[in-house]
Amino acid sequence: MKLRIYNIQLLPLDHAKTGDAGEFRYIELFKHFNDSVTQSIKQKRLVADAKPLINDSFFAALNCEKHVYKQLKEDHTFVVGRFIKFHQAGEVEDLYTKATLFKAQKGQDAVANRKEFIYVFDPVSHWLGIEEQNGRLPSHGAVKGALEQYLQPLAEQFFPDYTLTVNLVSREEELNSVLERAVGFTKIEVDITFKNGPTQDEVLRDMAANSLHRLKVTASSDRGSHMPRVPKIIEGVVKNAPQYGQASITYLEQNEKGGTSMARYESESNPQTVGARAKGSEDPISFYGRLVAKMKELARRIGHLAEVGNVQTK
Repeated sequence: MKLRIYNIQLLPLDHAKTGDAGEFRYIELFKHFNDSVTQSIKQKRLVADAKPLINDSFFAALNCEKHVYKQLKEDHTFVVGRFIKFHQAGEVEDLYTKATLFKAQKGQDAVANRKEFIYVFDPVSHWLGIEEQNGRLPSHGAVKGALEQYLQPLAEQFFPDYTLTVNLVSREEELNSVLERAVGFTKIEVDITFKNGPTQDEVLRDMAANSLHRLKVTASSDRGSHMPRVPKIIEGVVKNAPQYGQASITYLEQNEKGGTSMARYESESNPQTVGARAKGSEDPISFYGRLVAKMKELARRIGHLAEVGNVQTK
């Protein structure tokens, strides 16, 4: 199973007055999420509450629950849940005769092409990993939009001193590769948030101290010219994009003929993933727990999560 990773943050509206969200609040957020989805199912509102996709298809949340995965060094409290993608199928026709084979009755939600996607959420790193299923998972924008659609109202209702942000975690090595091989830049667009939790990064620390929740930067050169390097004034912002936002960069690179060619980097096209295979006799919860442990390991390796994790706040 391979998971695409999203960073879900509850950021203090006023960092000078309110502490970091901490593990406890993230667990509570998903408890409210489960309550909301359970109510949606009871009222048969899954379609109405779902994220619409193209071609009359939908992406909806199903129930989630908390578990604990025990390891030698530490226990991992995590959440397991499901999203579902489907097409509405109010009427089904025979391919050849066009005769109606099925017609949904009033009050029924008939669907076709049903696909379920397991997700795991780690409240310490506040990362959510959702299975890609070999490309069946909707686009990055659709998944991000669905997470915001479901979680934003809950964050506003139950955590009024915080604001919720969601961003795809992209591969840092892909951005670094672009920055190393580029011989010039014509346009750089970056959109980042500050980090929930302690950080040694000067840019993120300054954003948090000033309650600057979102920073959007555009740097560009006029026609026929280019920037020889990423300007120092925005370099720190650019390098934080993989973990805390998104970036789009139009740049020049040397081609095989010795000249230069224009190329484009999009962080959204380079999602960070983790993967694992279930062992023969392994129960599903243990398998999902191993995936959470791998997400945590990755978060520590790239500097998103300190060895001690985030401090729990109640």
